Amino acid sequence: MKFFKQVVFAITATLITLNVFGQANPFINVLPNNSGIVAVGCPLDIIVTIGNTGPVSAVAQAKLRPIIQVPASVTFLPTAQQTGLPFGWTILSNNGSQIRVCNSTDPIPVSTSRTIILKVQGVTVTPPQTFSGNINFGNGTTCSAGTSVAGDLATDNSALSTIEVIAAPSLTITSALTPFSTSSGVPSSEQNFMLSGTNIVEDIIVNAPTGFEVSNTSGAGFAPAVTISPVGGILSNYPVYIRLAASTTLGNISGNVINASVSPTCVAPQNISVTGSITAFPLSLTLNNFSVNSDNCIAHLNWSTSSETNIEKFEIEKSETNNVKWETIGSVIAQSNSSIHSKYYFKDENIFINNKLMYRLKMIEKDGSFIYSQTLNTLIKCDEQNLSVFPNPVANGKLFVSLNGAENVVANLTTVTGQQIKKVVLKKGKNNIDVSDLSNGVYILSAKFVTGINQNIKINIQ
Repeated sequence: MKFFKQVVFAITATLITLNVFGQANPFINVLPNNSGIVAVGCPLDIIVTIGNTGPVSAVAQAKLRPIIQVPASVTFLPTAQQTGLPFGWTILSNNGSQIRVCNSTDPIPVSTSRTIILKVQGVTVTPPQTFSGNINFGNGTTCSAGTSVAGDLATDNSALSTIEVIAAPSLTITSALTPFSTSSGVPSSEQNFMLSGTNIVEDIIVNAPTGFEVSNTSGAGFAPAVTISPVGGILSNYPVYIRLAASTTLGNISGNVINASVSPTCVAPQNISVTGSITAFPLSLTLNNFSVNSDNCIAHLNWSTSSETNIEKFEIEKSETNNVKWETIGSVIAQSNSSIHSKYYFKDENIFINNKLMYRLKMIEKDGSFIYSQTLNTLIKCDEQNLSVFPNPVANGKLFVSLNGAENVVANLTTVTGQQIKKVVLKKGKNNIDVSDLSNGVYILSAKFVTGINQNIKINIQ
């Protein structure tokens, strides 16, 4: 009897222990980005990690309502700008110095965690000061205050870190830029300006205006924008290189190079104006004429040149009138004969419907320099000559072919390998072809119209 009582006591103690210590254990950590250094007027992310070490149960939804408090040297951004909460979490309150959040609809399973990113902004210059994160508990339904979870260890319900606020950043430009000039298709010579700044805790983005390009390396890496990362928050006469891009637009252009931080409210953008002119490249040829005409879905391009000495080739580019995206559809090797007029021709057969198209020539010299011709607009008309079949797949050995816009068109029925099976002459309108003597399978019905257009239709006989 005594032994039985001891066993019952041991089991009861074990169950009590599991009930108290074996359920869920939430924890919190807080860590600022950028080693906790933020400038006056600049944002800083505070990374809050909340998890559950278990070992048995999940932390129920609406059960955690942690609070993060910061010193007066910084302030939390308004709730509308706090976009770093995981799904199922909400902000209960935000008065600038503290934010309270809740896992409203997000239970936290064992051995998992959630990351919350909260944004603060520097207000007053101060040395490192402590901020804290503390777990408080909800009622499990409405996020109102409640009791702790079974198994919680209070030792990891709070965390500390530090924030240091430095003086507001500054950014200045030293420049002596002169107007740029170049020829069409060739980038201009580069110039540079200098950026200097202090307390810059974010990257600076340098954006070039249209027609220009920038780089942080002389002679290479030019692009519409470049990113500069200050070292220790300092820029000291950092060179930014700028030039006119290899544009095809002729004339004068101008704009502002915009130098701004990732967060414009942190560093006031600094602009520098640039101007330039692009003139026609002096190619070693004279384009005497360039024309396009069409018939039956084919565009015929003709052009002639004189004084042609160093031209390598002509590339033909095409675009739909309602689409300014140009594509290269072919090229013609130059004759490079300066003593006579040279004539050229190109045929564009890759047209299938009536359409308004634009064509231009890209005239390329042997050293890679180039210039564009004027743009030609043309309306391509395709004759409405076509045939159609029904039914397809073919049943009962009867194939009907409808011919539109033509008369007495020869059609061939072949195997997919090209072996001719039948040859018929189609009249305008409905035609009947007897295929009852053919084996089941796939065949090709092809016809060539007087316009030169071929039409092939796959026929499935069952």
